[in-house]
Amino acid sequence: MSDGISAKIMEVIQEQLDLEQGVVRMESRFVEDLRAHSLAVAEILLLVEEIYDVILDDEEMDNIKTVQDAVDYIKARKRPRHLHTQ
Repeated sequence: MSDGISAKIMEVIQEQLDLEQGVVRMESRFVEDLRAHSLAVAEILLLVEEIYDVILDDEEMDNIKTVQDAVDYIKARKRPRHLHTQ
């Protein structure tokens, strides 16, 4: 079951990496599975920061390797400002 935070983060990743729906999974590793280069991962995390009003420092960003890592980090720190975007 996918909650709002998970779904939104997966949607951002899918859009930013121009992936087909269903490719991004919670266990997906950004570099190895989704073939994202480090700049793309940083851009994704910056967007997620903005959406959820959370600030990640460089060390925290380096520790986020999977979609699940990103979701867990956000869930531990902030609830979204708005779940429904148009």
